[in-house]
Amino acid sequence: MDSQLINDSNRLKLVSPLYGPGTVTCWYLTVASTAVSWLLSIKKRPSDSIDNDYITVLVLPAVAADHLLFQTIKYPGNVNDMMNTRDRALLQHVAAIEAALTVVERFLPIALILFLIIAFNDCWKRAIAVRMIGLLCFAAEAYLNFKAAHLAGGQGSFT
Repeated sequence: MDSQLINDSNRLKLVSPLYGPGTVTCWYLTVASTAVSWLLSIKKRPSDSIDNDYITVLVLPAVAADHLLFQTIKYPGNVNDMMNTRDRALLQHVAAIEAALTVVERFLPIALILFLIIAFNDCWKRAIAVRMIGLLCFAAEAYLNFKAAHLAGGQGSFT
């Protein structure tokens, strides 16, 4: 029965196509190209401009963090039992939360790396933007963890 629950294609019904493998792969490539251009391009390195590539790097995690907060607030079940539920209706909500959470968690180390590159080059507009989106992602994940910890009496299950 467990394999039937895991392999059920209906489980992914509420997952946004925004978190699909193609979108996330293109986002990773955009992050890499942006970081490489900041490191290697003499023209781009000192420039403190916020260009289209940088906006693209920041938009997906910002949307994912907002989506994660919204889904966590609207989750119909007990957040503490979210990852262990066997209810098919709740599994759809859990899959949608996991998709947004994956993007948020992947962005946190990327934000740190980008911030270090930006700070080294004294580009403070870029630094403020990446810090704001990084803190938004951190806050969304912390909200999920603290909400589960509050319901469990101080012991969250997402660590």
